[in-house]
Amino acid sequence: MITKDWHDRSKHCIAQGALTNSKHPYTDVVGVFPTHFSRGYGAFLYTNEYDKYLDLVSGLGAINLGYGNEELENEVSNVSRHGGCLSGNTQQEVITAEKLKATFHWTERVKFVNDGTEACMSAIRMARAFTGRDIVAWEGYHGWYDEATAINDNAFGTPCGHKTIPLNKLDLESNPENLAAIIIEPVMLDDSLERIEYLKKLREYCDKHKIVLIFDEVVTGMRYPSLSVAKHWSIYPDLICLGKACANGYKIGIVAGRTDIMDSEYFVSGTYFGHIPTLKATEVTLHLTKHNSKYDVKELNERALLFKERFNSIHPDIIKLDGWGARMNWVGTDNNLALFRQVFIEHKIFTKNTLFINHASKEFLDNVLDVSIYALNQIKMGNIFLKGKPPRKPLAQIIREKKND
Repeated sequence: MITKDWHDRSKHCIAQGALTNSKHPYTDVVGVFPTHFSRGYGAFLYTNEYDKYLDLVSGLGAINLGYGNEELENEVSNVSRHGGCLSGNTQQEVITAEKLKATFHWTERVKFVNDGTEACMSAIRMARAFTGRDIVAWEGYHGWYDEATAINDNAFGTPCGHKTIPLNKLDLESNPENLAAIIIEPVMLDDSLERIEYLKKLREYCDKHKIVLIFDEVVTGMRYPSLSVAKHWSIYPDLICLGKACANGYKIGIVAGRTDIMDSEYFVSGTYFGHIPTLKATEVTLHLTKHNSKYDVKELNERALLFKERFNSIHPDIIKLDGWGARMNWVGTDNNLALFRQVFIEHKIFTKNTLFINHASKEFLDNVLDVSIYALNQIKMGNIFLKGKPPRKPLAQIIREKKND
């Protein structure tokens, strides 16, 4: 069945036509891109047995080892038969928590939740409970809950009056009143030395005023060099939020950090926080990433940065790449980006405006560069016209581009 049929079916049964805003068909060139895939394997997505696309989306950053990774899946299948969720505490949650503490060595306690949104929600609740304060300053995208989405004018259905302020409205020379936490994506695209110095100043500011500093590394965790921004630059937050790539596609959210905060009085509880196959997937992903040279994160980012350098030498006046390596953005006018992505999909390469390179797709970057040269030359000569409705930006991209204005 062609993907148009699946799209028509989804509109009659899936609320709003898609479960994830950033995967909605309107974020692609409508009428040209496939809307539904049947499976993924390695670096590829399939709409049927023979129609496959090189995937440069990586499940929005969740798939870091490649789809259907056999080393991981064999381990997970061995524990799945014992049940996903037991009535009591499990040994697996202890094993995985110990593995996380060893990986992110400054952390002292771990709380598992279901996804990145829940991790950020939980961290903010912990900070408020610990400090007895209410206000939270934010920068970046932190999920779909009310406080995170109310910062955008298009987030209909969120009540007003949330106790959050944009971080750039905060004077780091001031003495803040009632500020419980600062939650920030430490690196989105910019990891310049200026950005790192800013993070250091933020750490000092939070120490001085006893504010809980939360690093939302749901995207950078397991993908950034040294496996996190905090670890790479030795800037340690009080709480770190992780997710996505920690379990290579199995849904997971993690909060880790200081004992006094995480063992304080608050209520964060869920039946599936200790889901055994997910926690096993997290344990194995951590092990493979740390001990198997095939999944060396430093090497992944070096390849990605080399690709960025070569791409940006083609036609940077039309489209260029911006970012730190395994996660980058195609940057250009909305029209040029739509045309560029249309050529990619015609050459069986699936990408969004954000590019995620993983350990499976890194082997195909030379092919991606060849298609890029062709696409940019065709755009420059005016030989390409949009064949469908132009893409719309997902909410996460809108919030990140807003930059707290």
